[in-house]
Amino acid sequence: MEEVGVWRERVYSPFMTLVLFLEQVLGADHSCQDAVARALSARVADGQTPCSLNTGPYCKARARLPVELLERLGRETGARVCAQQPAGWLWHGRQVKLVDGSTVSMPDTAANQKRFPQNRSQKTGLGFLSRTPGGDRLLILWIRPGLGGWSVSG
Repeated sequence: MEEVGVWRERVYSPFMTLVLFLEQVLGADHSCQDAVARALSARVADGQTPCSLNTGPYCKARARLPVELLERLGRETGARVCAQQPAGWLWHGRQVKLVDGSTVSMPDTAANQKRFPQNRSQKTGLGFLSRTPGGDRLLILWIRPGLGGWSVSG
């Protein structure tokens, strides 16, 4: 987690925040409230003092996670999955990929404008930024029969 650099010791350390965020995204309940409740349960189980059920500190900690860290982890995970895929997952010896042009929206902040510049056809200061997942990249979906359905890599 070299992208994080130096941080203060808090209830939501970068590692704890990353674990909770991944569980939040991959779990059935995607709410921040559920993530905070899981953090509280883990603290109590470890004999630590319980944290508040207020979602604010978790959401702020999640916002501090560097995009570069998430991008690197996504690339490394995708590379490991591809390196270990059985030959039976290939169709006539080839990977099958579907390209999805879905978009996500994000607040029109100075930091987001710097990281994900506004589309040239959009007038300055109008609405939310709209980008493909990963900013300027398309989402690529692999069909992996061995996983029992769809697998997602970005």
